[in-house]
Amino acid sequence: MKRVIVITFLLGLILILATPLVWADEEPLIITPSNTNDGPIYYAAVGQEIFIRAGWGACTRGLVEASRHTSSIALKILSEGVPLVTVEPPSREYWNKPVTYEPDPNGINACVMTPSKEAWRTEWFYSLGTLEPGEYEGHFLWTFPHPLPDGGDYDGDGHIDIFVSDSRGNSDRFSFFTSERTFTIIVE
Repeated sequence: MKRVIVITFLLGLILILATPLVWADEEPLIITPSNTNDGPIYYAAVGQEIFIRAGWGACTRGLVEASRHTSSIALKILSEGVPLVTVEPPSREYWNKPVTYEPDPNGINACVMTPSKEAWRTEWFYSLGTLEPGEYEGHFLWTFPHPLPDGGDYDGDGHIDIFVSDSRGNSDRFSFFTSERTFTIIVE
């Protein structure tokens, strides 16, 4: 009888200790709405942590700091039409400190200001935590109040290109921001 109790206790202890290890293998779901078209559907497992992310890279730390301090992000997550999460703009507290990185050759590879292999980036992260099973509707709005350069020359004319919300056809200006996206999260 003692042997049965000890074995039952040990099995229970193993289950308790092993359960967090099973969940620890679950990678978080990171959604980057600004890099997608409207309407993507993201799938998460029950118990999987979900993050909403935005990022900005630039040729200098100062340009990254400028984007952090001037951009504004709003986020709304709805469950059956009812707001579950609302992040009011400007929500600057969710930006991390700028860090250096080696840019992707297809990314900021034309830094006019600093011809270096090093660039700077910052990321905006908001954790939704884990959600109950169901379907959720997300609305993401990222705006800049004025034109903003990242220090790159993407059209090869030797001048820094500027990202603006309203492009009027100038080759150095891209209609890049405001970025307004909707998406769906399904938790199963």
